[in-house]
Amino acid sequence: MARTLRLTNEQLDDLRKKVKVKFEAGNNGQILKGSTYKEGYEDLRADILQYIPDSEASISLNRLRKLFYYTDSNICPASQLKNPVFGRDFLEVLEKYHASLKEGKSEVELINEQGTVRSLKKTSSLKKPWKKWRLGALSLLLLFTSLLLLVFTTEKKSESFEEKFDHVSLSGLKKNGWEIWDLDAVYWNKQRQKGYLTLYTLNGDYWVKPDEKRFIKNLLVRTLDCDCCIIKAKLNSFHPDENWQQAGLFVMAKDDPQFNHFRLTVSFNEYYIPLYDSIANELKIHALVQERGIIAQAFNDPFCFPEKLHPYQCFDSLQMKITISNGLAQYQLKFHEDRKPFLAIKEAFPLPFKPYYVALGAFQGQTSEYGDSLCAENIPVNFDFLTVEPCQWVD
Repeated sequence: MARTLRLTNEQLDDLRKKVKVKFEAGNNGQILKGSTYKEGYEDLRADILQYIPDSEASISLNRLRKLFYYTDSNICPASQLKNPVFGRDFLEVLEKYHASLKEGKSEVELINEQGTVRSLKKTSSLKKPWKKWRLGALSLLLLFTSLLLLVFTTEKKSESFEEKFDHVSLSGLKKNGWEIWDLDAVYWNKQRQKGYLTLYTLNGDYWVKPDEKRFIKNLLVRTLDCDCCIIKAKLNSFHPDENWQQAGLFVMAKDDPQFNHFRLTVSFNEYYIPLYDSIANELKIHALVQERGIIAQAFNDPFCFPEKLHPYQCFDSLQMKITISNGLAQYQLKFHEDRKPFLAIKEAFPLPFKPYYVALGAFQGQTSEYGDSLCAENIPVNFDFLTVEPCQWVD
């Protein structure tokens, strides 16, 4: 007999439903959702081991994530779906786990891994109407309590804050929870306008060549408590005109954030057109995910060609919006006027980490593709505000 088994979509749906019913019944209504965040399955794995303690080798976080996300076409992008083949040992443990949710009229005793006896008392008779009424009232009370717990838990997990940059002294920002990484005091003190944070496109980057250090000077960083949230930032007076001058937003992991992050920046790019033997310029949105220092996904979206607008600028202001939900980051943009809506959602980027920091930065890279030092001008960008809101608070 083969050690693995390929499941159909119907079998996958049935198995997910069984596991969810068992887990949610024994965990105060805690909702089990599919996510790319591997650690999001730790509670489920712990609950399984409580009932089947000798299954530790069969139940891994990666296997659970594959079942609940990477084989579920309802939530996983088609390009990321994986072959629905699982080890028989894994499937047998999940069937045993579901079977522990027994139904019947007798008292059932379940023994956890510590040897403690737990009793699920079954009603011997439900024929009398008053007992049905009491059971229904108790069910409604439990449902209401579970909903309250879910609401308060959700609000606690996703905080809300707003930074308008009314005070941009180092002490003032630190008092509001901000940190400044790789401080360059000379340029930090070159603030240009009250009510804005001015950063400059100094030499540095986190996308580097093997022999280069990872740093971005004057990166403004704050911890982020976000399971499902929307991050917005507004840039003003940013007019890059030399290669790789860029500014924008970062969402970063707790561990090795310089190696593990999602970034969304607007940058200048000069490129060669062989057909016309000429040089052209463009501004583009640059979005990418780094995992352990390797580019896991990247997307370039040219949106403006400055030479066609001369002497006008591509934009006076730009708003960036990042939505983080179910382990994915999606971005939208808004140019010029605040009253206009954000443009359609762009690419979805799976995040291989739990967001822990949000950051604002401006930089220009370190060396060209040929290894030459970049000597672009250190131009300013004014950040108007940054906000973070839980998903359920946003229209």
